[in-house]
This record gives sequence, C-alpha cells and structure tokens, in this order.
Amino acid sequence: MLNKFTDDINKLLKKINALQSAQGTHSEITTPSLLGSFNLYVKLNFEMTKERAEAPIKFLLSP
Repeated sequence: MLNKFTDDINKLLKKINALQSAQGTHSEITTPSLLGSFNLYVKLNFEMTKERAEAPIKFLLSP
C-alpha cells in the first residue's frame, strides 16, 4: 500500500518536474522533501492539538 502510494507520488513529481523544466521555472521537488514537509505538518498539528487538549486540564488542576 505504502509502496504504491510512494510510486504514485514519484510519478506525479516527475510530471511536475517535467512541466517546470518545460516552462523554465524548474526547481527539483523530491519525494523525501515532500514527505518531510508532510511529516513536519502532521507533527506540528499534533503538538498544537495536544496543547489545546491539555490546557483545560492544567487550568482545572492549578491551585
């Protein structure tokens, strides 16, 4: 499942890179950088959600 997803992403990136190079606005996009950005987004989103969830509990427990 993950391999198919990665293959699909790679095909899409090859198409994007080919289009960009045809337009002369080429900046190489790679799977690791894309996945890294996605992982960072998920991690930041999780941390923010976790903080919001813990805030009321900390408020109730404070003296």
